[in-house]
Amino acid sequence: MVEVSSFEIIENPGFVKDIDMPELGGTASLYEDGSVFVKKTGRYYAPEKEDDTYWRMRQQFDAGRSIKSGDRYMQSNGARRMMSHRYGLVG
Repeated sequence: MVEVSSFEIIENPGFVKDIDMPELGGTASLYEDGSVFVKKTGRYYAPEKEDDTYWRMRQQFDAGRSIKSGDRYMQSNGARRMMSHRYGLVG
């Protein structure tokens, strides 16, 4: 898993279940796209190819919604730019 911004969680994936992920800091909410939100730390993580089960979830989620890998990159960077310009935030 790799830590990501909440802007990189696109298409509003539904909640699947809570899972124990001590390597990320505790109990996490698992979502349809294979991403997780660790409640204790407030951080989001996205699956990488090495995260077999969660990576397959991501691929199935993306295929069902015609999401391409570049869409996630453009979405997150575009949102960061908008927030930076609008609110003076630095990403």
